[in-house]
Amino acid sequence: MAATGTEAPAASALNRVRAELEAFKRKFYLSLLVRGGLVAGGGLLSLFVVFNLLEYFLYLPTWVRGGLLFGFLGLSVYAFGRWIWTPLAALTNLRRLLNDEQAARQVGALFPEVQDRLLNALQLQGQARDNALVAASLEQRAAQLSGFSFAAGINIQRESRPLWKYAAVPLLVVLGLAVLYPALLVQGTGRIWRYRQAFAPPAPFQFELKNKALTAFRGENFVLNVGVTGAALPAQVKIRYAGTEQPLRRAGGRADQFQYTFEQPQSTVKFQLEGAGFASPEYELTVRERPNLRDFRVRVSYPAYTGRASETIPNGGNLTVPEGSTVRWEFATVATDELALIFENPAETLPTRAADGQFVAERRVLRSQPYQLRLRNEHSLNRDPIAYQLTAVPDLAPNLTLETFPDTTSLRYLGLGGTVRDDYGLTRLELRYQLRRGNDELRITNYKSVALALPRESAGTYSYTWDLQRLSMRPGDRLEYYVQAWDNDGVHCPKSTRTRPAEFRLPGARELSQQLKAEASSVASQMSQAAKQSKNLERELAKAQDKLKTKRDLSFQDRKQLQEML
Repeated sequence: MAATGTEAPAASALNRVRAELEAFKRKFYLSLLVRGGLVAGGGLLSLFVVFNLLEYFLYLPTWVRGGLLFGFLGLSVYAFGRWIWTPLAALTNLRRLLNDEQAARQVGALFPEVQDRLLNALQLQGQARDNALVAASLEQRAAQLSGFSFAAGINIQRESRPLWKYAAVPLLVVLGLAVLYPALLVQGTGRIWRYRQAFAPPAPFQFELKNKALTAFRGENFVLNVGVTGAALPAQVKIRYAGTEQPLRRAGGRADQFQYTFEQPQSTVKFQLEGAGFASPEYELTVRERPNLRDFRVRVSYPAYTGRASETIPNGGNLTVPEGSTVRWEFATVATDELALIFENPAETLPTRAADGQFVAERRVLRSQPYQLRLRNEHSLNRDPIAYQLTAVPDLAPNLTLETFPDTTSLRYLGLGGTVRDDYGLTRLELRYQLRRGNDELRITNYKSVALALPRESAGTYSYTWDLQRLSMRPGDRLEYYVQAWDNDGVHCPKSTRTRPAEFRLPGARELSQQLKAEASSVASQMSQAAKQSKNLERELAKAQDKLKTKRDLSFQDRKQLQEML
């Protein structure tokens, strides 16, 4: 019980001592942080000013500026870890910088009256639990130390005062430059940060790019137009890019205008202009991809009534198809976001849709039109026009002829025939007729029709023997007739063609008698002429016979005369 009674006061006094010791350590860490911040800040600010001065006045090469940039960043990381992170981590209990015995030695060095008593008390703390005598001694020592404030031994302001000048001087220099000459800081820092970009000191003249934009297209020449202004102009201007140097040519014979042609650039080009030892800032010629047509194919579906199977035509821009055909274009492109077909007469735009990496368009062809392909991406349209002609072949009306072969002897039959032709076939072929009575124009019947046999092919002949007795015609009646054909047009519905109307007239008795007399007279006249020709021939033969009796050989003229008589 006695041991227990003495342990509690000692523990209480020791806890107060340990609390003072923890306060000392926190203030010690804070002092380290303040001094480390001054050292790191002063050093980095000094380097910042020096590096900016060097770059601003010397225009250092790219590799030197890269070394300055990464060197500064590396030193910044080192300074933060060396002088700021270590005490900061100790303050936030992320790491243990001082243990209790090390802190006790620090306190003993600051307070001569404490000396080693705090260290000894900490060392006896472990033995006080098992020994009442040690506990009593520890109580006495802790009571002697409880009146001290260990943290008061650290004066942060006094300890950091010598370091303030190292941070204040570069800070004042930076602030003075920022107010009086900000270009030094801005330009120097900017050029170091863009260490890969080449910079040159200002020249007594300026380069002016006349091009609206430094944008070229892959595989196409780009002409760079450069103007030079200033009090003194260089005699020659050169361009440097891709490790080469090329002279620019004068434009229009003027001393202040130059040109250079980039021959079909394939990728973005970074370049500088140089004249009289002075170089321009680095420029960049951006190379874009112009939309282009790689290839395409056309699928043509013909109208069903034509009987033609669908077909695919590779790269078939100029098309001639039957009217009513359905055409489907499938385009393979390069660097293309949009593709449209622009038709003329009338003006129409047929957009396409993207499908399986291609652009697809489809339409039913009902007229002939020229059209162009318009390709577009975010940078431009296609360079050269791509123009074609779409021709729609209309289904023509049938072509029909009619020939008549009357029976002039009995007048009982009428032979009809002719040719008929169509693009894709016929659906009907009819004989249409009407009967009129005598000279009074009395119509006995309206037009009637008789179906005729269709030819097997789209072009062929037809024939029909017409039995006129079935019409019960009387002498003097007239029969008007024609043939009409219909095609199989599936787009505009079938079209028809008919022949010119023909007429057959059944003669009366008087007309028939006069016709017979006229024919008999004609026959008699022909017989009389034949008799005269026969007598002439007999006389010629007699003459020829007489010549043959007197001549052994026949001349050429004699043989020719005999041939004519034969």
